[in-house]
Amino acid sequence: MTNLKVLPTQREKIQLAHFERLVQGMINCRIIQKAQTQDHPIKAERIDNETFLMTTPDYDREDFRSFLTIFRQVAVLKDEPIYIIKIMNIESRYANNDLRKELKEIKLKINPILEGRYVAMKFGVNTEGGDYMLTSRQLLDALVNSNVFHTNIERETETSIIQSSEPWEYIGILLSEIIGPVLRTCTWLVQIIRNNNYLDEVDMKTAGVKG
Repeated sequence: MTNLKVLPTQREKIQLAHFERLVQGMINCRIIQKAQTQDHPIKAERIDNETFLMTTPDYDREDFRSFLTIFRQVAVLKDEPIYIIKIMNIESRYANNDLRKELKEIKLKINPILEGRYVAMKFGVNTEGGDYMLTSRQLLDALVNSNVFHTNIERETETSIIQSSEPWEYIGILLSEIIGPVLRTCTWLVQIIRNNNYLDEVDMKTAGVKG
């Protein structure tokens, strides 16, 4: 008897195809393209006793806002059909034992980042009310849930602080702690989709995926 390869359902194929399209979109965003080619130093050079020359990365606030419109669907909004953990679960259902084990290990690493349980750097500013600190996940939530896409009175303090800050002060933290690891994982998941031929040309064309 011939063993037939079990493929994702039509609904799952749609999820995988749209996920791949969005990952392509993230990689092609200007903020990511530029981040891959520029240095990311933050340093102060003393010019004289009272003057310092700051060297900082060149991040564009509007480019970053544009990137977040895609990133939030994949890494923030858990109800979205293309949320990264849902994609991992689909791939795990059709994976061989070795790949399923690898997916499980990656999920254990990426989940703390997605859920805000991994904390290294913090975004801090001095305000009239004292020092104000945000973890990378709190910073992302403030950007997605008030600063960029919604008006949230309860997050007015965070919104005000972000708007008054330079892009390099917070974007670098997010690129390093959340966006970089998530985007690398997404790229790997897309490679699994392609290596296992989960999508045919019709699926990809319908979702607007470039070959």
